[in-house]
Amino acid sequence: MVNIAAKNTLAKLLAKEGITVQHGNYETAYFDVENRVLGLPVWKDMDNLYDLLVGHEVGHALFTPPEGWHSATQEIPGCPRQFVNIIEDIRIEKLVQRSYPGLVLSFKKGYTNLHDRDFFKIGGIVDILFSQFKLIDRINIKAKLRDIVKVEFSAEEKVLVNEAFAVETWEDVLAVCKKLVEYAKTEEKKDTPQPEPTLEDFAQKMMSSESAPQSNDDNGENDDTNTQETSGSDKEEGQSGSDENDSEESGQADSETQASEEDGNARKDEQSQSSSEKTDDAGKEQADDDGVAGSNDSETEEEKLKSITDTAQRQSEKELVERDRHDNPMDIVYGLTDQQWNESVVSFKELAEERKKLEGFFGVWRKEEENHFNAFESETKRFVQIMAKEFELKKAAWRSKRAQTSRSGSLDVNKLYSYKYNDDIFKRFVSMPDAKNHGMVLLVDWSGSMHEDLGSVIKQVLSLTAFCKKVNIPFDVYSFTSKNSELKTPSIQHVKHDDLHVVHMLSSKMNKVEYNEAFRAYAKISWVFNAKGGYASGTVLTKLESLGMTPLNAVLTYIPTLLAKFRQETGAQKIIFTCLTDGASQSADSVQSLGGYGGRKFIVNNKLLDTTNKLETEVLLENIKNYCENTVGYFLTRGNRHNFQYALPEKGNQRLPWLEVMDLRKEFLKNKILHYKNTKGYGDYFILRSDKASLNTDNEDFAVSKVAKKAEITRAFKKFQKSKKGNRIMATKFAEAVA
Repeated sequence: MVNIAAKNTLAKLLAKEGITVQHGNYETAYFDVENRVLGLPVWKDMDNLYDLLVGHEVGHALFTPPEGWHSATQEIPGCPRQFVNIIEDIRIEKLVQRSYPGLVLSFKKGYTNLHDRDFFKIGGIVDILFSQFKLIDRINIKAKLRDIVKVEFSAEEKVLVNEAFAVETWEDVLAVCKKLVEYAKTEEKKDTPQPEPTLEDFAQKMMSSESAPQSNDDNGENDDTNTQETSGSDKEEGQSGSDENDSEESGQADSETQASEEDGNARKDEQSQSSSEKTDDAGKEQADDDGVAGSNDSETEEEKLKSITDTAQRQSEKELVERDRHDNPMDIVYGLTDQQWNESVVSFKELAEERKKLEGFFGVWRKEEENHFNAFESETKRFVQIMAKEFELKKAAWRSKRAQTSRSGSLDVNKLYSYKYNDDIFKRFVSMPDAKNHGMVLLVDWSGSMHEDLGSVIKQVLSLTAFCKKVNIPFDVYSFTSKNSELKTPSIQHVKHDDLHVVHMLSSKMNKVEYNEAFRAYAKISWVFNAKGGYASGTVLTKLESLGMTPLNAVLTYIPTLLAKFRQETGAQKIIFTCLTDGASQSADSVQSLGGYGGRKFIVNNKLLDTTNKLETEVLLENIKNYCENTVGYFLTRGNRHNFQYALPEKGNQRLPWLEVMDLRKEFLKNKILHYKNTKGYGDYFILRSDKASLNTDNEDFAVSKVAKKAEITRAFKKFQKSKKGNRIMATKFAEAVA
């Protein structure tokens, strides 16, 4: 896997400025001169090619003017685009390697790799056959492949070749290109076979000679003179000609050859017709630096000057690009940036201030509410004490099991008496392994579909955070939903964040007063949700806590960065990331939507993630595993058939058979929970029954018959204690994981 961050840094260092490096769904690389943005496609099977391609494109960014890029639409008179591409590549690659000698080896290895891939479509050609290539193609092969293949040049060609490899400026490139174009036209004339003259041609020639001025009696001598003059003129312009080319040149629209009064009008008509045909058929004029329009067939003229190796190179560049199942360049989506995340998050301090504006609601407790809170707080404290003791015991057992006893080099004086029959008379020491510091980051679905379960979920979260505080485990709890606002255009290729809404609910960074106030506020919200229903609880929620949709994928793109910051701030060595939701992620819009089976790539924390034929949520979660000790998912469902089937893990992207689903559903309705390992993108995945009775943290009173025997009382007590822990499933499972 290519390290995107490293290559971005490489490009910026090479460019000697803070250019923006943007990977995207591009056919080829490009550089925005005005905005200083280097656009790079996502290439496949790169091996050691990336440094070559980045170095090459940075060379263009540093040294090529806007009109010199191969993708530029601006025409350069007298210089076909392909000639400019090849000679400019020579110049910028020479300059960038001169500036950074370390790239020399990268270029050599890269072009060797491209040759092995038949990048220039010359694979299998014997060295001797390169002599049949046009000069511009041989120059291109020599420039790119150097000594990998053997390319020969004539003495006349070597002069132009040396000039091509000596270019230093953009003006030098244009000057050499024009010379190469003229040479190519001359060679084409030499190689063009002429038809044998016919009787009609002879008769026409005789008629023309009779009507011509009689300044010379010998028509043959006159013809020879004309031929010599033409040949001499051609040689002065760097061209070679012969009498065999006369018939061909007579068809050209050359303004300098329109001296004949008899055929002047005909030549004008031909020139006008040629221009029209070129405009209609080719879409552009083909003119040299002397203003010669070329042949009447512009496509033929272009074909004569066409570079097969440059054509192959441009096509091969597109073939290097990763493509989706529709054969379009792979869509690239960047995860949330720090700025976008900060714009989306409401801090717990902001939320506390907003609650003060709610007409003193949270400061006024009715007797019924106070009684419920006191009972919940008291029961939570007892639960936390029990779990804390179990946690410390399990941790001590873990350390004891892994303790190592070793002999020291000192004698144990208390064992000296036994030296005659016991060799073990040395002191021993026990080394205890250090337990790792744990941490927890919890993500809670705050969408509208959670309204029936949110009251019970809040109590589960409060029990979990109370346990963490008791045993000094750092934690952060966030809720996530949408703003239900009008969506705006996202930043280039980033997931849409302007509709994302995240609330920092609880944190170990809170002081005692802040935590207690937040604990009481959420306890009251929980009671209102359970007593009156979620949608009837508008009076208890601030405007910062309204229920929206489920932008889970968008949030997950930032979690790796969030975990890295959490580790740095808290010193936690082992972090458990937990996500609680009751459904799939909504479409988190970017350039395109993110929902369902993908075919795109994500760049998250500078890593390239492939979602081809995979659920994007799973791919994002699998990536998060690289930043924490474990990922835990809780999926809430009431157990109705459709929703329950969706919650179950799949086999090979296929839903489980219906009979198997029914068997699992019976087990689920009885036990209220199913547990799976390494599925749905999580390390541990729990399906929880989400009705109030199943998620309720309230405990029934411990009661037994007055005449109950000791064994009955013992069983009842164990069942009672088990139910207490089972009612707080999230805290219980977390304690088991970190112990």
